[in-house]
Amino acid sequence: MYHPFRLLFLILVTYWALPSNAAEYIGSETCQNCHGDQWQDWMGSHHQLAMTEATESTVLADFNDTQFQYNNILSQFDTRDGKYYVTTENAEGDYEEFEITHTFGWEPLQQYLVSFDDGRKQVLNLSWDARPASEGGQRWFHLYPDEDIKAGDLLHWTAFTHNWNTSCAACHSTNLEKNYDVTTNQFDTTWSEINVACESCHGAGSDHLSWATTPSEQIENSGFPWSLETTGGWAYTEDNLNFASRVGAPAGDIPQEQEVCAQCHSLRNELQTFAGSYHDAFQMSPALEPLYHIDGQIQEEVFVMGSFAQSKMHDQGVTCSNCHDPHTLELVAEPNLVCAQCHNPSVYDTEVHHFHPIESAGAVCVDCHMPENVYMVIDPRRDHSIRVPRPDLSETLGTPNACSSCHADQTLAWAADAFEEWWPNVAPHHSESMHAAQQAEANSLSRLFSILAEPDTNSMAKHQILQQVAESGLADPSNSFNAIRRFTRSDSVIERQGAVSALASFPLEQTAGNLLPLLEDEYLSVRIAAASQLSTIDLSTLSQSEQSALEQAINETQVAFESNLDSPGLALQLANLYGNIGDIDSALIYVEQALTIAPDWPPALINQAALYSRGGDEDAAQVSLTQAISAYPDIGDPYYSLGLLQIRTGERNAALLNLERANNLSPDNAHYGYVYGIALYE
Repeated sequence: MYHPFRLLFLILVTYWALPSNAAEYIGSETCQNCHGDQWQDWMGSHHQLAMTEATESTVLADFNDTQFQYNNILSQFDTRDGKYYVTTENAEGDYEEFEITHTFGWEPLQQYLVSFDDGRKQVLNLSWDARPASEGGQRWFHLYPDEDIKAGDLLHWTAFTHNWNTSCAACHSTNLEKNYDVTTNQFDTTWSEINVACESCHGAGSDHLSWATTPSEQIENSGFPWSLETTGGWAYTEDNLNFASRVGAPAGDIPQEQEVCAQCHSLRNELQTFAGSYHDAFQMSPALEPLYHIDGQIQEEVFVMGSFAQSKMHDQGVTCSNCHDPHTLELVAEPNLVCAQCHNPSVYDTEVHHFHPIESAGAVCVDCHMPENVYMVIDPRRDHSIRVPRPDLSETLGTPNACSSCHADQTLAWAADAFEEWWPNVAPHHSESMHAAQQAEANSLSRLFSILAEPDTNSMAKHQILQQVAESGLADPSNSFNAIRRFTRSDSVIERQGAVSALASFPLEQTAGNLLPLLEDEYLSVRIAAASQLSTIDLSTLSQSEQSALEQAINETQVAFESNLDSPGLALQLANLYGNIGDIDSALIYVEQALTIAPDWPPALINQAALYSRGGDEDAAQVSLTQAISAYPDIGDPYYSLGLLQIRTGERNAALLNLERANNLSPDNAHYGYVYGIALYE
């Protein structure tokens, strides 16, 4: 069965390779010579165990002639001559024995890789529960236990969604080079270390080694490419004895450590290799539904940074190592003591604050302010937006809240009443106004305009609001446009990205003047977003300098996407770019590249059909859409596209039938319902 939300998550996770620069990688064993304590802390950490070769000392699962039943597939696990094997369903739906070559992860689950002759490594979705048996572990389980994943499905373990080279490798290894050959559709992937070692975070170490052996040399940052040092510190001041403030750091300073960690700990599109600036290498996925709830809480797996960027801690310059030891990856202290570094425990670690008995679960800071979501069946991850629990919002917005997670035997109304009694004057949340705008309530847009104007509104929240303003803009198009366009000049890269995305809802002739300056933005992520929208513009309306800036930004976009053609999502984006500039032949080539990796993928087939239609070949377009419907009959998008095609070709009855199917299969898509209604009326 096709699941667009989960697929969106999987497609967006296109990973990076560390930059190849003048410095060379020297290996963690070399680092150990001088940094023995740090090396010892790293040993046994999740980074050190992120990926290993499959050996007796690294394989945790039971391969002793064991079996696991998933739906109608009976998989067998064996070991022979020190090697590990699984007999399970192959890409054609037949049973085949595969050798397990590598382990992936350690705790609470361990996954296993199968290596293929074309250089691919595929991650089995049969995984080992590494928890103790007393916690339900020490068993095989399937990552999609409630779904019937068959061969050919996009979530089958042999599909591109489970390809290690594209989706996992660089964040589980050091100095990874994917080495994808688009002509043969094969990989020759290499790494300097199989796991997440010292130079994954510090960068190539040869210059640092030279500095260490010749300390008189003046080398910036002691020879490391990236600085993980933070300026200033944290202290209580006379003005505020409740929680510490950052002192000794420039205003607005965000430690580079955040960006170094965010390379892997974020959901993002890769644009180019990381060279110290996150937004110049990646475009982070915004905190929008369905990846997040309407209030910004995590829903799908988003890998922390998009969540943390919503927090007050992020905006004040708190960085990862303030809470996590960078080498062991463990918390620097017990949970409440971590918070007590900055939040005066005499104020916050009291029943007066949390209304729960000391030592109870309700007295643990993170259980209220960083509730967990469980991913991959057994892996709990905390929401790092560090927010106040709001059961009152759950009643109106359907969002989760920490209170109900613990008090599952109580109603939402009970939790909301308790919350209101304890904190009667809590400030409104921006999601309430967003929800009101979705319902087209009176004055809801004005409330959103006001929130955007507040200087303390978080940038990720502004990104959310800008999209809602764009969606609701028909109610007040002039003011909506003006509210959005001023953020193209924001100092925040997240806000500029949000403005560019929101301006896509308005005619290009209206937005071009605001987008053109962004072609020379500081960050590649913004330049690419602006270029993608401006790629359809009539060049005769631009000055020579504007044409030159657009050409350069489009070239940058092409280079970024062409370096990641092992990702069908980015191949499709490149196809869209060529389609926008009128090069239909090139656009079709890159759609075909996406389909080479992901056969029957509906977004690629729908785009292919649109390109065929633009070229006047409606018969070929219908073949593509029929293929998508045949492969995934339970999604509405290809039915909708086919219905529009049939209207163009005069097949009115068939068009109505397909538009009705699209509307029924996608009830939340108001546009499908609107078009179906117009077709019925006509």
